[in-house]
Amino acid sequence: MHDVLFILACALSILAPLHWMVMRELRLLEDPGHLRAVGVVILREEAIDGFGDVIGRFADAPIYAYLVFKGMRYEFDCVVARDHRVGEDELFLAPGLLYRTGGAAR
Repeated sequence: MHDVLFILACALSILAPLHWMVMRELRLLEDPGHLRAVGVVILREEAIDGFGDVIGRFADAPIYAYLVFKGMRYEFDCVVARDHRVGEDELFLAPGLLYRTGGAAR
Protein backbone atom coordinates (compact mmCIF):
# COMPACT_ATOMS: atom_id res chain seq x y z
CA MET A 1 0.00 0.00 0.00
CA HIS A 2 2.87 2.34 0.82
CA ASP A 3 4.34 1.78 -2.66
CA VAL A 4 1.04 2.62 -4.37
CA LEU A 5 0.73 5.88 -2.44
CA PHE A 6 4.34 6.76 -3.29
CA ILE A 7 3.72 6.11 -6.99
CA LEU A 8 0.53 8.20 -6.92
CA ALA A 9 2.34 11.05 -5.16
CA CYS A 10 5.14 10.95 -7.75
CA ALA A 11 2.68 10.91 -10.64
CA LEU A 12 0.72 13.81 -9.17
CA SER A 13 3.88 15.84 -8.59
CA ILE A 14 4.74 15.44 -12.28
CA LEU A 15 1.26 15.77 -13.80
CA ALA A 16 0.01 18.75 -11.79
CA PRO A 17 2.62 21.22 -13.13
CA LEU A 18 2.18 19.88 -16.67
CA HIS A 19 -1.58 20.31 -16.40
CA TRP A 20 -1.12 23.87 -15.12
CA MET A 21 1.23 24.75 -18.02
CA VAL A 22 -1.11 23.34 -20.67
CA MET A 23 -4.10 25.16 -19.21
CA ARG A 24 -2.09 28.41 -19.06
CA GLU A 25 -1.16 28.11 -22.75
CA LEU A 26 -4.77 27.40 -23.71
CA ARG A 27 -5.89 30.53 -21.83
CA LEU A 28 -3.23 32.58 -23.67
CA LEU A 29 -4.51 31.33 -27.03
CA GLU A 30 -7.94 32.74 -26.16
CA ASP A 31 -6.51 36.14 -25.13
CA PRO A 32 -6.64 38.60 -28.07
CA GLY A 33 -4.04 40.83 -26.41
CA HIS A 34 -1.56 37.98 -26.24
CA LEU A 35 -2.25 37.00 -29.84
CA ARG A 36 -1.72 40.59 -30.96
CA ALA A 37 1.61 40.68 -29.13
CA VAL A 38 2.99 37.48 -30.66
CA GLY A 39 1.28 37.52 -34.07
CA VAL A 40 -1.13 35.05 -35.63
CA VAL A 41 -0.79 32.44 -38.38
CA ILE A 42 -4.02 31.15 -39.91
CA LEU A 43 -3.98 28.30 -42.39
CA ARG A 44 -7.75 27.96 -42.97
CA GLU A 45 -10.27 30.72 -43.57
CA GLU A 46 -12.78 28.97 -41.32
CA ALA A 47 -10.89 30.37 -38.32
CA ILE A 48 -11.72 33.94 -39.34
CA ASP A 49 -14.72 35.60 -37.66
CA GLY A 50 -15.50 38.11 -40.41
CA PHE A 51 -14.29 39.58 -43.69
CA GLY A 52 -14.35 42.86 -45.54
CA ASP A 53 -14.79 43.28 -49.28
CA VAL A 54 -12.63 41.30 -51.67
CA ILE A 55 -10.05 43.70 -53.12
CA GLY A 56 -8.05 41.22 -55.19
CA ARG A 57 -6.76 37.69 -55.50
CA PHE A 58 -3.44 35.98 -54.81
CA ALA A 59 -2.65 32.34 -55.66
CA ASP A 60 -6.37 31.81 -56.31
CA ALA A 61 -7.25 33.04 -52.80
CA PRO A 62 -9.32 36.17 -52.15
CA ILE A 63 -7.62 39.19 -50.61
CA TYR A 64 -9.98 40.88 -48.18
CA ALA A 65 -9.71 44.58 -47.34
CA TYR A 66 -9.81 43.55 -43.70
CA LEU A 67 -10.68 40.58 -41.57
CA VAL A 68 -11.76 40.03 -37.97
CA PHE A 69 -10.16 37.42 -35.73
CA LYS A 70 -11.06 37.05 -32.04
CA GLY A 71 -12.60 40.52 -31.99
CA MET A 72 -9.58 42.22 -33.53
CA ARG A 73 -9.70 43.88 -36.92
CA TYR A 74 -6.73 43.37 -39.24
CA GLU A 75 -6.24 45.45 -42.40
CA PHE A 76 -4.60 43.96 -45.50
CA ASP A 77 -0.97 45.05 -45.76
CA CYS A 78 0.89 43.05 -48.41
CA VAL A 79 1.78 39.67 -49.87
CA VAL A 80 4.70 37.87 -48.21
CA ALA A 81 6.58 34.59 -48.59
CA ARG A 82 5.15 31.51 -46.88
CA ASP A 83 8.14 31.46 -44.52
CA HIS A 84 7.51 35.02 -43.31
CA ARG A 85 8.16 35.33 -39.59
CA VAL A 86 5.01 36.83 -38.12
CA GLY A 87 5.56 39.66 -35.69
CA GLU A 88 3.60 41.79 -33.28
CA ASP A 89 0.29 43.14 -34.62
CA GLU A 90 0.47 40.86 -37.69
CA LEU A 91 -1.77 38.13 -39.00
CA PHE A 92 -0.60 35.78 -41.74
CA LEU A 93 -3.30 34.10 -43.80
CA ALA A 94 -2.26 31.29 -46.13
CA PRO A 95 -1.20 31.34 -48.96
CA GLY A 96 0.83 34.47 -48.09
CA LEU A 97 -1.39 37.39 -47.18
CA LEU A 98 -0.22 39.67 -44.39
CA TYR A 99 -2.68 41.74 -42.39
CA ARG A 100 -1.88 44.24 -39.64
CA THR A 101 -4.07 45.01 -36.68
CA GLY A 102 -6.32 47.99 -37.01
CA GLY A 103 -7.82 47.90 -33.50
CA ALA A 104 -10.92 46.30 -32.05
CA ALA A 105 -13.63 45.18 -34.43
CA ARG A 106 -16.55 47.49 -34.98
